[in-house]
Amino acid sequence: MAFLILPGRWPPSARRARVFYATRSTLNRHINSQRRFATQQLEQARIERLAAATDSTLNEILAYLCGSSLRRFFKEYNALPDESLIGALPVSLQERSERLPGNAIAGIRVALGTHVGDPLARLEAVKASMQTVREDRESLPEAAVTPYVMMRAAPVYASQMPGLGRFIPPLFNLSVSNTPGPDKPQYFNGARLEAIYPMGQLMQFSALSIDCVSYAGSLNIGFTGARDTLPHLQRMAVYTGKALSDLEELVLTAEDAL
Repeated sequence: MAFLILPGRWPPSARRARVFYATRSTLNRHINSQRRFATQQLEQARIERLAAATDSTLNEILAYLCGSSLRRFFKEYNALPDESLIGALPVSLQERSERLPGNAIAGIRVALGTHVGDPLARLEAVKASMQTVREDRESLPEAAVTPYVMMRAAPVYASQMPGLGRFIPPLFNLSVSNTPGPDKPQYFNGARLEAIYPMGQLMQFSALSIDCVSYAGSLNIGFTGARDTLPHLQRMAVYTGKALSDLEELVLTAEDAL
């Protein structure tokens, strides 16, 4: 598997981050082998309604919820960076070419708007960031995909080398993924499967992975964190649900009043 980081152009409405690197944060400390795991389950219909009301995609709403949760979590510890935290969202590049060897995975760098206080402005910053990296991804010539994948993978692999990794600036602060799952309930010997919660694999100097799987009308989110780096990880899961309720109150209450 090759991993590509598409830096993208940052929109004027968002604070400009480093072109190739993310700001160092608590998430980019050395981690050990101990893990924490937290979960959150959200109704997919609620997110889809918000997406329609704000002219957003489901992934943009999810990125907003992650950013809002991270902002509140790190503000409690007085550890929120001045610049936006960057999430690496994996996307496939296979549709771009039939000749790509192996799995070509592009990790688009999305600013999660954690530096923006106003919720609606934060959502717009996330949408602008995702639109920009989409345009950059589409502009990548087919012949340049594989060389660019290999070139941009070098800092990721170098950061995992003992002794060297701590000198490599982080390309992103955390991983965020969303994978479609079964849209109908699954059963085993008559017992209904209630939920599926994904666990992410952490890389050194990247202490958090937020992974989502859809299942039978719900979005099941797993928060995998380095135990010593992220205490009270369950709060992050709770804040994600709170961020959804807060956005509904801002957007849907005003919409219903019209």
